[in-house]
Amino acid sequence: MSTDLHGTIGRVGAFLQRPLLEEELQNCVKHCSFSSMKSNKMINYTLVPEEIMDQSKVSFMRKGQIGDWKNMFT
Repeated sequence: MSTDLHGTIGRVGAFLQRPLLEEELQNCVKHCSFSSMKSNKMINYTLVPEEIMDQSKVSFMRKGQIGDWKNMFT
């Protein structure tokens, strides 16, 4: 998915029998990029109260690198 987001979104649309126009597809790719999602407060959990999730210690969306979980967990 991360190597071909454009193609993956197109295949999902075809599977759902709702193909997207190229402009809609480009807009979807833009909004689904890691950098866009990381900065979107509706996605990155920064709106969750601090009593429930302490964002100062660990960010919900960290680096966006495949396999980086190995550096976080034992």
